Amino acid sequence: MEAVVSTQSTWDLRKLVGSALTGDFLQDTLRDYNKASFQVPKTKKGGDGSSRVLISSVSDRGEDKYFDPESNKLYTFNVKTGQVTAEEDAKEDLDGEVEEYRAAAQAAVRGYYDSVYEANKGTCAVFGNDEGTLTAVISSKNLNLANFWSGGWYSFWKVSVAKQGEAELSGQVRSNVHYFEDGNVQLNTSYKPTKTVTVSDPESTGKAIADAITKLEMDLHRNLEAYYVKLHDHTFKAMRRFRPKTGTNFDWKSASHKIAREIGK
Repeated sequence: MEAVVSTQSTWDLRKLVGSALTGDFLQDTLRDYNKASFQVPKTKKGGDGSSRVLISSVSDRGEDKYFDPESNKLYTFNVKTGQVTAEEDAKEDLDGEVEEYRAAAQAAVRGYYDSVYEANKGTCAVFGNDEGTLTAVISSKNLNLANFWSGGWYSFWKVSVAKQGEAELSGQVRSNVHYFEDGNVQLNTSYKPTKTVTVSDPESTGKAIADAITKLEMDLHRNLEAYYVKLHDHTFKAMRRFRPKTGTNFDWKSASHKIAREIGK
């Protein structure tokens, strides 16, 4: 869910933490929440959600500013309203060779993201550092608060391209489904896969990274679908009582119950 603070939610928080709810405490808490949940607010030009920036520890540049390596923009994010308030041109001072690998991986991961994720619901970004580590982050959220449900999918991947040959791609995938009409039901899934990729030229390496992410995420998606089917066909069915405690099937004919009522008079 997007972190937007209303007067009512502030009062609710104050009831829980009392005098500890200072302005700084609220700011720090929301800042940590936004980064931990990989929020993806719309940018000023992305009113339809087609342009979003990733809020995360890897994109954080301090003072509530977050870098997007795909557009080379630095966005200022208001943690209380959940909105982007300003943007400016920026460019990372990254080693030239690492930037080639990063740009190739960005293009390949973007191709995967656009092909499988719902449009205008999130974004993806690939970051690099001078040690040759690439970090790919994917975040997508689907909110339908009017019907009391929301869902999110976040994945975080790291691989070193410092030298050619085999390298380990390590990741963490988290999904959250929340249904809260007359209750509060959540399904949280966390998965930490690894896969070996081959580091060669930038274009081939970027494709190998995207292909590995695709396979690992699709495997998890298929496993979740199989789990939901099993949950419906087996787990919930085992919880149901097919007969009342008397062991007799319920008679749905209204005439039978009418006779029983008359006998009881």
